[in-house]
Amino acid sequence: NIYLFPNVDTEKLVRIYRRYLGVRKDRSLKMFLSSGVEHHAIWDDHEVSNDSWSTGANNHDPATDGDFIARRDQAIQAYYEWLPIREPQLREGNDAGDASTPLINAYRSFDFADIASLHMLETRLVARDQQVVENYDAPTPAPTAEQVGIRLNEIAADPATTAAYANAYGLAVPSDEASMASFTQALIPAVTVELAVSIATEALADPTRNKIGADQLNWLSNQMAESSAAWQLLGSPTVMSPAHIPADLLIAFAGDPTDPANLSVLDKYAVPLGKIRQGQPLTAEEQGALDAAIDLPYYLDNWDGYGAERERVLQAAAAVDKPFITISGDSHSSWSGYLNTAQGERVGVEISTPGVSSQSWFEANTASADAYLAAAHPALGGVGELFEAYVDNLERAELYKRGFLDLTLTHDEALARFAMLDPADQSWTTEYLRADRASLDLHVGLPESANLFFSEYAEGSYGNNKYLEIFNASQDVVYLDDYGFPSSSNGADGQYEFWNEFTPGATIAPGDVYVIAHPSAEQRILDQADQTHQFLSNGDDGVALAHGSPSDYIILDRIGDFGADPGNGWTVAGLENATQNATLVRKATVSTSNPDWADSVGSNLLDSEWLILEPEAYLRRHGQASLGEHQPATLFFSEYAEGSSNNKYLEIYNPTTEAINLADYALANVS
Repeated sequence: NIYLFPNVDTEKLVRIYRRYLGVRKDRSLKMFLSSGVEHHAIWDDHEVSNDSWSTGANNHDPATDGDFIARRDQAIQAYYEWLPIREPQLREGNDAGDASTPLINAYRSFDFADIASLHMLETRLVARDQQVVENYDAPTPAPTAEQVGIRLNEIAADPATTAAYANAYGLAVPSDEASMASFTQALIPAVTVELAVSIATEALADPTRNKIGADQLNWLSNQMAESSAAWQLLGSPTVMSPAHIPADLLIAFAGDPTDPANLSVLDKYAVPLGKIRQGQPLTAEEQGALDAAIDLPYYLDNWDGYGAERERVLQAAAAVDKPFITISGDSHSSWSGYLNTAQGERVGVEISTPGVSSQSWFEANTASADAYLAAAHPALGGVGELFEAYVDNLERAELYKRGFLDLTLTHDEALARFAMLDPADQSWTTEYLRADRASLDLHVGLPESANLFFSEYAEGSYGNNKYLEIFNASQDVVYLDDYGFPSSSNGADGQYEFWNEFTPGATIAPGDVYVIAHPSAEQRILDQADQTHQFLSNGDDGVALAHGSPSDYIILDRIGDFGADPGNGWTVAGLENATQNATLVRKATVSTSNPDWADSVGSNLLDSEWLILEPEAYLRRHGQASLGEHQPATLFFSEYAEGSSNNKYLEIYNPTTEAINLADYALANVS
């Protein structure tokens, strides 16, 4: 709800300053920029003018707006003054700080230990050639009506060309003005596709077209070659991965979405793609439609408009043989897919972030098509699902929701969390995508849950001596950003009431514990706490350990449940109200989580997974209440027999996932 002042084009420096000042009045933005968190900013087109290139812009008319380079220089001056970015001469390296390193040379690299090297690309003002489109509002290869009309006039003006087209498309050669009008009308679909193919071919194959230029490409190649980091990250202002769809479908998207002819094109592809998604066989006609499709890039302002140079970037990545991820924006939609060379070698993946507030091109232009597909072809879904089903290299396409991307990197994996806002009902969801470094495979959805479980619980008899202890029984460090401890108070309807989050960035080492304590607990408890939480159980509340987000999660473990109010407390091992004024400790023989509370508590002391101790057991130095650590059993007797003859044996169970060398163990006995 920020009013952008001045509400006119900002081709003058003073207007640019006023625009930045207006945007900076947003309190959330002010907090973000002053948070002390690193920012690695790069512009796209709107900081200067819409759909800009190195020497001009779609929204810049020299006759009324003046010299473009002067406008560019003023806009970039303001950008450096208002955004957290160092001028070239202030960065480390060999920048001369003069005309040889102008402010537009914003490409630069950052290293994050041995995890990642981030290479920020400049794709607008240094070297970009003009887009090969006429309609910048929809920069697809689809020609304008004017372009189609010009080509039809050329065909009609030359008898030999007229005859060739008549023969190619099975039409009668026109003999008079009326038949010529019908002839050219009949050629509109074919000529439209012909021109679209010509435009797309120039965009994809012309080796002279630049988006970053040779100098920046050489710099990028050297930076990747010299980096020893596990991941190479490319910060690209625009989407890099190809998204090619059938020419007639692309033209339908660019046209009137309510036109019955365009809806029939949606049907043509939605039916077979929906069948493929459901594992159903296609008819010969349906397979023929897919086989005959002429695939074209849908958006030429992206890297699809500079295909030859994109191939040079991918070949440079292949040459250094280092996994890379392109993090991109601009489209206001969220795309994730594979980056393959022309030979089919996978060299990287792309994770594209949605727009925070601005609607996407799809939201503005294809909302009715999306609604039509969802209603008419539920087996497929909407426009995003159509892209996912048709485009081979695409794994995920969320075209309508807004939000942001949170990316966590380890040496072995990249985990993307998309915080997504549905503009229709203003609801937030979290969507997950994982990239495996070794294979560069993408996986949509939650990663495998770690083996975490509640190992100790306390609800004290006085004060607020309450805590939860969580044990990591896995072999790896667990990052808790994707976990929560949802709870309900005094009973619920089967769902949690409150989604409680762990401290951002919190982790649990393998074999270690994480303690959540009431902030008013006694100091000896707080000394063991990793986090405090005001609303811990009074004995009759339910709490769970969950993996996921508030809208998409699985329950790993429980203390209580989200059902009816149990009264004063939950029954454990047959003992009523065992969670009030008591301490629960998970038995050492328990080696994994249990989402079934009834099974976990059992019916008696033998089959229960829990030991029930006195309140404040830890403060009273009860040996089994070992807050701050948990020692699971490694080996234990699981069966014993003493028969009537010599049918005697002992069975020993290993509850861990590791082989145990018995040379370090012995059987001690007395006779």
